[in-house]
Amino acid sequence: MEFFTARDLKTRPGAIWEAMAAGGEAVLTNNGRPAAVMVGLDDTIGLDETLRSFRRARALTNLEALRRQAAARGPVTQDEIDAEIAAARADRAGR
Repeated sequence: MEFFTARDLKTRPGAIWEAMAAGGEAVLTNNGRPAAVMVGLDDTIGLDETLRSFRRARALTNLEALRRQAAARGPVTQDEIDAEIAAARADRAGR
């Protein structure tokens, strides 16, 4: 995986294409920080499958972050559950 600046898109596009050849990866940086990932496609895996894989990976990453937050917060008590149910019912009755 190679890193390229946003300026490289304009000044050295060929280098980026070479890095992505045959399914390679390139990271684009903006002000020294990663901003985007570019992935080359190959003939065996199409665009739809590649996008599906990225979306699945992003969803799993987000799920893991939620699990870490929940573990740090601790278990939900029965009183908290009851309060949430009561609030939802009150909101529904007010409509």
